[in-house]
Amino acid sequence: MNRKDSPESFLERRQHQRVGKDFEIRYGRFEDLHTTCSAKTGKLIDIGGGGLRFLATELLESNTPLVMTLDLFGWSPDMDKWAKTLKAANLGELKVLAMVVRGSESRTVSGAFEIGVRFSGSIK
Repeated sequence: MNRKDSPESFLERRQHQRVGKDFEIRYGRFEDLHTTCSAKTGKLIDIGGGGLRFLATELLESNTPLVMTLDLFGWSPDMDKWAKTLKAANLGELKVLAMVVRGSESRTVSGAFEIGVRFSGSIK
């Protein structure tokens, strides 16, 4: 592993604080968007204003464009913003475009891959 790919350099590039969360996300390759069975699930590790990290059962290469869906319990879309309701019954579905910035075998979960993505847009 060279300096550019070290975990320390990955942390240094972040412009937004990451928040640890633990819930499932859905994702698919952008080019597979038209197929109905393209969605896969992953487990969110952490999320920030610029991207997120998740565990997947497949290794995704850098620069792979993804469409991701996050189910946000206790949040609701309100016009062009999100409103925190704190009610578990409220479920906001956030769809975002993201680009894979790195992928590697997980050091903590056998058979899983840790994927880091950068947000590149949202889908309404």
